[in-house]
Amino acid sequence: MSDANSNGIIAQEVTLYDVDGAAVSASNPLPVALQTTPTIDIGDVTLLAGEAHVGQVGGNTKNIDVTPTLTVHADYVTGDFVGTSGTPITFTDAARVNAGTGWVIGALLENDVAEAIACELWLFDATVTPPADSAAWSISDADAKKCIGVIKFPAADWVQSALNAVCRSAVYAIPFTCGAASKNLFGCLVTRGTLTSTGLTVRLNVAQD
Repeated sequence: MSDANSNGIIAQEVTLYDVDGAAVSASNPLPVALQTTPTIDIGDVTLLAGEAHVGQVGGNTKNIDVTPTLTVHADYVTGDFVGTSGTPITFTDAARVNAGTGWVIGALLENDVAEAIACELWLFDATVTPPADSAAWSISDADAKKCIGVIKFPAADWVQSALNAVCRSAVYAIPFTCGAASKNLFGCLVTRGTLTSTGLTVRLNVAQD
């Protein structure tokens, strides 16, 4: 038997029968063993290294803040590497698990000096070897192949206060896959102007798969 409700949706009446072919009703209920909540056997589940749970897929965003230690911290000219000599920035736990994937969805650069200087953040899916702090930016061909994108902080996009300045990048989503034994991304700051700051903080926004 069927009927249509006020929305025009047809409701179908369903009759259940027990194993003997008798209709199930209040006077003839299902056996207690069949009234319990069903369970699903999912078999053996292998968790990736670092997983503590099953069921989370995507939907997890996080901010990773890093303030690189400037080795030289002298006045930088356009094209200089800005950071710890020979050491990239490490964005720890960008992925949830080793060899994890995700998307870089934004970045913000904070300058402890109120100046609006164009900069770039070069991002890598494995560690690289940058030059000395305040030296001309250069990396090997092998390191260049690890680059997943370059985030620009244009001079015109900086917003200044009396003491400092911030710049939010216009980032299109950059996909990434971390190394086989890593959950980290790596970055190098490059100035495209005369920079006098002795303190810069990078905030990377990531969406984890």
